[in-house]
Amino acid sequence: MDNNAVKLEVNDVYLPLLKDENRFLVLRGGAGSGKSVFLAQNAILKLVASKEPLVILVVRKVQASIKDSVFAEFVAVVRQLGLTKKLRIVKHPMEIAYGDSRIIFAGVDDVEKLKSLSRPNIIWMEEASEFGFEDFKQLNLRLRGKGIKQMWLSFNPIDDRHWLKSHFWDEKPYNATLLHTTYHNNSYLDEEYKKEVENIKNYDMNYYRIYALGEWGSTSKGLVYKKYDVYKNLPSEGIIDYVYGLDFGFNHPMAMVKVYFTEDDIYVSEVIYDKGLTVDGVINRLPKAGVKYSDIIYADSANPDDIQKLRVARYNIAKANKDLEAGIDSVRSYNIHIHEDSHNLINELGLYKYKEHKGLSKDDVFKDEVVKLFDDGLDAMRYAVHTHRAKGVPFLW
Repeated sequence: MDNNAVKLEVNDVYLPLLKDENRFLVLRGGAGSGKSVFLAQNAILKLVASKEPLVILVVRKVQASIKDSVFAEFVAVVRQLGLTKKLRIVKHPMEIAYGDSRIIFAGVDDVEKLKSLSRPNIIWMEEASEFGFEDFKQLNLRLRGKGIKQMWLSFNPIDDRHWLKSHFWDEKPYNATLLHTTYHNNSYLDEEYKKEVENIKNYDMNYYRIYALGEWGSTSKGLVYKKYDVYKNLPSEGIIDYVYGLDFGFNHPMAMVKVYFTEDDIYVSEVIYDKGLTVDGVINRLPKAGVKYSDIIYADSANPDDIQKLRVARYNIAKANKDLEAGIDSVRSYNIHIHEDSHNLINELGLYKYKEHKGLSKDDVFKDEVVKLFDDGLDAMRYAVHTHRAKGVPFLW
């Protein structure tokens, strides 16, 4: 296919990357910066332009999160470019193909699929902040063979202690192109969205620096949950009970967690954490996640229609106690352990803080007013812990 047949509307800041040949393209940006759309465009352009078979691997930390996020982004870009009749879009398994070239979608938890892909030319780590440094190293080793070999990494900066900062921005590898963008670089962003991004500064300036300006965050001060650790395996004894917590979302992530209780500890793991996911999508995922009809799920009571759908599907939904301050106290009454693969929860813990008030003394900067942003998984955890701790038995409507 002639490249000229593909009409791309690319933000100016990204244009030089279309011909960049460095091994690493690392795109750090704030909300609405357009980085993910550009990389989807770049992948499709390379797919149709390659004279040799090309394999592009697009990975998220968890395979289940791909369909409603990055794969949907690709499908939208294919339609925008008018290529729906030229490319083969396969939903099961997720793949976009042109001739012998393919874009394949997988999670690093999809081990068998990754084993079968021995020689990808390009690997895109979407939401790279979800990955550990070991994940990055293993994926980098898969780039071998003939032709182009590149890794693309895109992410919102969250923690200035993250390996992405130390490895790329502090060490500055010779073969890496680093780009920092914000919503100001996105010519195609609507004014309403820009206002929403700007409004973040009214909640917290640190969040504004991270999510609007794409700056590295430092969130150690004013944290709501200051003490927690990460676990790999549950204790062999002492588990008393377990329940699930569910916080509904669509534009915000739909978040579901599983909480195991001992006398003094809670062990928490992510079950679902996805934007653009409907309740029907949740219902389809629950059996694969091992959720039984008899398991207790404490759900956000602000969405009675969604709760009713889950109840019709025979799931044991209980009304969550949403008292914020009492709920936080309930969670803090336990020793908190987060599963090592629950990256979204871990990220939220590093961001969940009390609002910083100007005009207070240096010793009294923070007040007991929680910043209600980026807390979907932690809300689900609070619903589960506080409601179950207070009632001890399911409270069905």
